[in-house]
Amino acid sequence: MVCLPEIEVSIIRILKNYDWSNIGQQQVAPKKMMEPSLFTKFIRKYQKGDVVFEENTRGREMFIIHTGRVKISINGPAREHVLAVLGPGEVFGEMALVDNSPRSATAVVEQNETDLVVVDHPKFFYLINQQPAFALTLLHILAQRIRELERQLAHS
Repeated sequence: MVCLPEIEVSIIRILKNYDWSNIGQQQVAPKKMMEPSLFTKFIRKYQKGDVVFEENTRGREMFIIHTGRVKISINGPAREHVLAVLGPGEVFGEMALVDNSPRSATAVVEQNETDLVVVDHPKFFYLINQQPAFALTLLHILAQRIRELERQLAHS
């Protein structure tokens, strides 16, 4: 997976600066700056070794690493294959929200005191509809990951 901190950190900025109080309501009030204390309700805390999600399970959330590190891996026939170790500002778990398929990998926390911003299905689609920068950032991340896989396949 490609590390694009300047782009991926922008997702955190979008999440921090969005008025989440309107989600699920018919009328959407004007956007306003969200107080930092409200942002904490979207953070889930993890410790080293905690499993965020497992391969082949259903996913209804994506995650943005606020602090700490998360290992993304798949189980091969003989052993675990580590795809990436992600850090602050990086995104994972978004594919399950995009195509509604089971998780393609397992995510395990690699560092104590890891904080993840959790974006569930309704918030994800709300952000896609209301924040074009959010959608474009995710498209950029996905395109970079595809290019990285193509490069790896070409060199294998």
